[in-house]
Parts: sequence; C-alpha cells; structure tokens
Amino acid sequence: MLYSIKLGSVKKVEEPVYDIEYAEVEELLPKEQELAKMSSEKTAIETNRAYNEAEKMLAEMSQEELETSDEMQSKMDEIDAAIESSNASNNGNGIKAAEKASNKNKKPVSNSAKENSGKKSANRNTTVSYRLVNRSDLDLPNPVYTCEGSGKVVINIVVDSLGKVVKTSYSESASTTANGCLIDSAIEYAEQARFTTKASKKRQLGTITYNFPGQ
Repeated sequence: MLYSIKLGSVKKVEEPVYDIEYAEVEELLPKEQELAKMSSEKTAIETNRAYNEAEKMLAEMSQEELETSDEMQSKMDEIDAAIESSNASNNGNGIKAAEKASNKNKKPVSNSAKENSGKKSANRNTTVSYRLVNRSDLDLPNPVYTCEGSGKVVINIVVDSLGKVVKTSYSESASTTANGCLIDSAIEYAEQARFTTKASKKRQLGTITYNFPGQ
C-alpha cells in the first residue's frame, strides 16, 4: 500500500528590522573642572604679567641703583608674595599688589647683601659677577667669545626653585655696550648658569654681569 504524504509549505515569518542610530556621546567636563582650568590659566597669565613688570623695572634701573639694590630684592620678595596670594585666591588681587610693588619709587639704600663675583683668567680676565640674594653659583661659565669691541653687559635672569635659569633679558640701561655679538654671547652663557636650589622661590629675579675687556 502506497502512502502519499504532502508537506505543506511553512510560511516564513519575517522578523521586524529596526534602524538603530548611535548617538555620538560627547564627554563633558564637570563644571568644577572647567572652573579650575579657567582659574589655572588666569593665574598663569597674572604670574607672567607680574614678572614682566618686574623685568621691565630691572631693565630701567641704572647701574648705581643695581649696585645698591637691596630694595630691589625687597621688591622681588613683594612680587613673589603677591603672586602666592594670587595663586591662593585666584581673584586678581595678588597681581594688583605685585604691580603696585613693582611701581614704587626706587630709593638707594645701604648694600648689606654681598654681590658674588668670580674673576676668570681666560679672555683677558673677563669678569663675571651675579646678584641673586641668598643663593650661590654652582656653575657660572665664563664666556668664550670672538667678538670685536668691549664693554659691560648686564643680563636680567629668572631662576627657578631648582637653580636653573629659565628666562633672560638684556638690561640696556645697566649695560655700557649695545654690541649685539657681546650681548648674544652673554645671554648664551647666562642661560647655562646654575645656582643652588631654594624651594621657597619658584621664580627669583636677579642679574649676571659680564665685563668684556675686548680681543
């Protein structure tokens, strides 16, 4: 006996298809972090402005004022204190105090802080001296130069807490020469100078003086 079995076709059920859109998630900084970042940037700007004011004051000082510059260091200390105040409050009051300190009238006072000097025999007894209160030099290289001319070049320096020179500028009023070759040589060697560390001074202002006797 033959059996005939007919299989009915199974209807395929189509599954619904959904279009999925992936939204781009933008990570937002908390408001506190944004405010902290803004405060940090503002403090950095204010700090640089204060030291720019101090450098300008140094550049405008005459040699006589540099030689009796105990008051100059006092002004530097005032600026440092004002900047610390600015870092703590972030309200701009510190920078105003710094600018006020840097704009006080300069009055010569007795020079109780000893200026450190080192005389070298090379280059016809070129003399290198520096002024950086309460610090000693660890490395004060004597310039090796081939420039024509002679004269005294005073370089303003900013020294960090580790004793490294982080910024230099030429003091036109305190120098006796505008010889570009001598100035470039002085700046090059000033940048290589190293001093003792001082944790309390994140940035300290001072000067290095180069007396070039000529070739």
